[in-house]
Amino acid sequence: MIVGREAFNFTLISTISFIVSFFLVHVVTNLFQVFYLHVNGVNFFSSLQRIRFLPGDQSIWDDSMILMVYGFPYFISLIVGVLLSGWLASGKKDDWRVRLFLIWLAIHAIMQFAAGVVYATFFYDGFGIAYHWLFSALAVRIAVTFLVLLVLFATGGQWMRQFLKASPTRLFFQKLELRYKFLWFSVLIPWVVGSAIILVMFYPPVNRDIFITLFCYLLIFVPMLKVLPLNESVRLVKSEKKVFPVRAAWIYIVLLLVLLRFVSRIEF
Repeated sequence: MIVGREAFNFTLISTISFIVSFFLVHVVTNLFQVFYLHVNGVNFFSSLQRIRFLPGDQSIWDDSMILMVYGFPYFISLIVGVLLSGWLASGKKDDWRVRLFLIWLAIHAIMQFAAGVVYATFFYDGFGIAYHWLFSALAVRIAVTFLVLLVLFATGGQWMRQFLKASPTRLFFQKLELRYKFLWFSVLIPWVVGSAIILVMFYPPVNRDIFITLFCYLLIFVPMLKVLPLNESVRLVKSEKKVFPVRAAWIYIVLLLVLLRFVSRIEF
């Protein structure tokens, strides 16, 4: 049974997975945009946090350039997230630590697109430029955004099942109250603590799209509360008894956070 220190350590692993996978998705999305800016000869300054560039007269940009620079990175993120979630749902038996990281990575990749749609509905900036170009009418943008959020909300139960499959023990398959407990320290606490750390990493300043992205996670957390029990035939991968066997883990974690903070300030 995971209690006390082991529960804390499991939460710690999930929190680190949340933070690292969030940065990974954010960086890869930015790299795609950097690539298309470079290909189209647009001067820019880029960092882990944001990309600044002067596109000049956008009226001379053709349709493909608008979609590639502003929209394509988000669509790639969505595709990767969907493919990864499908692979996780296929029942591949990985170590629970790897599965936990991949779950957060898939969620972040999908959320990057979904939150980008929410942001783009009202703001003509970044992905919003491509989104406004695709759907010029506000009513249409709102309708499409509502549909995207509805689909996102409907996936909450499936994500809870994936998190349960990442459990180091079958304990949380047994009772509803134990699943709620598992949800708390494997998902909700990592989201709260991880979001706070991410905001500190991006400060100053913190772009409003980061706030929207972190807030949109509530759409998949709410339906997790009503998820149906997993099938008893689900098998968990055997792992060592200790949830976090590395005694010097705190040192690595602090070094990782310091490194992320440092890298986030580098411009190229």
